[in-house]
Amino acid sequence: MVLPSESGRLSYEYLRDSYLNGKPEQASNPKIKHLDKFFGGIKATAITTDLLRSYIASRGCKVAGPTVRRELSILRAMFNDALKSKKISHDQTPWFPMPKDSEAAGSYIYPEDFAKILAALPTKQSIDAKNAKVKRQAGRRNGTILRGRVREYHHLRPFFCFLYATGCRVGAAEKITWKMVRKKKDAEFVIDLPAEIMKTKNGLSLTVTGKLMQKRQRLCEQTVPRPGRIRFRFDELPDGVEQSMRQSWPARLR
Repeated sequence: MVLPSESGRLSYEYLRDSYLNGKPEQASNPKIKHLDKFFGGIKATAITTDLLRSYIASRGCKVAGPTVRRELSILRAMFNDALKSKKISHDQTPWFPMPKDSEAAGSYIYPEDFAKILAALPTKQSIDAKNAKVKRQAGRRNGTILRGRVREYHHLRPFFCFLYATGCRVGAAEKITWKMVRKKKDAEFVIDLPAEIMKTKNGLSLTVTGKLMQKRQRLCEQTVPRPGRIRFRFDELPDGVEQSMRQSWPARLR
């Protein structure tokens, strides 16, 4: 049993530093900065369940619940480390009211639902119609200049098909280059994703095959041997126009 007089001297910083001594690779984890900002200078025994709920409410205004959950998981690991070291006792450790986690991998979008997603994506006609409406409504009212947002058309369907067919994360797909594409002996193409662009830090090979990937297969056959192309294209553009994936998949999607 740890005496209250002993555990009462321990601060959040002590828990954090003891935890990082055993896991130095976590020192650069950005989630710890958010914990530092909220719990810095607080005694370990003053970190109660009510205070944890305050943290969840504070961070919940800025980030999603699963992100807050992962941050609190680190704080809970700090307490568990102190328990193992017998610096605090179980009755001095708060109960952690963890937010709900993300849905487990394995939740599927069925083909008929994916078809609805593709149908809901903007077309050139819908973007042109929206822009024409914005321009018609532009003008002045009571001396104030009225401006609407003119949108640019981007052909997103091939990229969505690639994500759906391969299960590749958006962040990794954004970084695919032609150097990662190779042709197998059976004429199939494979995209080798290096560990540094993967969220899991594990490399992954994606085979360009299947009905949804037929156009990508033809694009590989037509494009790979040609020099001068760096970023992998998910669409087939007319007149030999070169367009990077980042242009085809803008961060403007909202």
